[in-house]
Amino acid sequence: MGEQTKPRRDKGTGGLYQKTVREYNEKSGEYQLRTYWQATQDLATDTGTRKRITGSGATKQLAQRKLQANIAKHFQLSASDEPRPVRKTKDTLTLGIWLDEWHSELFGDSVSETVRRKYKRNYELHILKELGDIPLVELTDTQLKKHFWETLVNKKNETTGKELLGSSARRNIYKTLNSALKVAVKKGLIPLNPLELVKSPPMVRPEENVPQVAHKAQTLLVRMKQDDHPDYARFLLMFLGLRRSERLGLSWSNIKDLNGKEPKMVINQQLARYEDGSGYYIKQRTKMGNPRTIPIPEPFLSALRQHKKKMDAWKKASSWNPKPDFADLVFLQEDGSLITQNRDNLDWHAVLDHYRFNYWRGHLNRHITATLLADQQPPVSIGVVQTLLGNGEAMAYYYARITNKAMKVPMANYGETAFASLLNPESTEKNP
Repeated sequence: MGEQTKPRRDKGTGGLYQKTVREYNEKSGEYQLRTYWQATQDLATDTGTRKRITGSGATKQLAQRKLQANIAKHFQLSASDEPRPVRKTKDTLTLGIWLDEWHSELFGDSVSETVRRKYKRNYELHILKELGDIPLVELTDTQLKKHFWETLVNKKNETTGKELLGSSARRNIYKTLNSALKVAVKKGLIPLNPLELVKSPPMVRPEENVPQVAHKAQTLLVRMKQDDHPDYARFLLMFLGLRRSERLGLSWSNIKDLNGKEPKMVINQQLARYEDGSGYYIKQRTKMGNPRTIPIPEPFLSALRQHKKKMDAWKKASSWNPKPDFADLVFLQEDGSLITQNRDNLDWHAVLDHYRFNYWRGHLNRHITATLLADQQPPVSIGVVQTLLGNGEAMAYYYARITNKAMKVPMANYGETAFASLLNPESTEKNP
């Protein structure tokens, strides 16, 4: 791993540098550059020596914030309120300090900014208060079992008094802590991961009749098309297997030969949010990492062509004012404003309310897509479906649907042949 350091110190900020690191990406097999900011400060200890504290982050503000947090970790107040150094050893390293350190190392292709925010929210809200001060080496499975199966189960919403965390939420918190403790084991900070002895909260899937909802989805799209609904194209593209962030991050430059003979779209980016919540940007990478090219069939093609005509008309209005980084996006509001993930979810709710459909989550449309692909005669091949959906839960729906259909005829033959005597008792009586 190579490293370049570019001094960029703002007046009055102390040591603040932008650093570029050359890292090997195991997925692509190539080296990539990752740039981040690092803030530094030298502190005097009670022995007369100086200790350099650093903090890293994607922005200057995050680096400085991390620096201040790391300074606080390295000092504790005595009874006289005089700061004295805390030597961070295996014995004094608490779970809370380790979670912050582990989180600070999650950069680049390891996790997305969205996942990083979820991880931090999980441990800050549901781990630190009860377990954060426990030395990492003293953390036991008994403590963790009580935390996940008593403390978190009994957490209540302060307003409603109802259960605050369902099984799926507790499972996500479990996964966050488990990831951090696994890294601690690899680094030799603890010999074993105590969470391995604690049963994970179960995954509870919502009860959804996908084939039934698929019929509703088809009916909804017909009505939207008849009404020339402004969101028709945006929500129709759910049924090409695009994830929400992929749809919202789709650019017209990603759509090739729209008016030609071989129209297709290249899915190689997504709309993402900065880790500090300061705004959005186009991330040049999909969730699964691999770009994919999808031919555009009807009715998706006509919907996109019609949508482009509407956008061309919007661009002529004085109210059209998109931010330069987002001006080429396929889906924007009528004035050029960004459509965020939250806005997309609210719009989906509004469409279902408008057409008087009971709510179903937008992500379920990927499962509906898998079901519709499996129901084709013959079923769409696994290779094509993987290109559309990638690996994951949606593919599981496809496999289940295909397997169920494939079992019908052989199982019927099995019953008719192996248990013929039960189906036709007379044949047994004649041939004892």
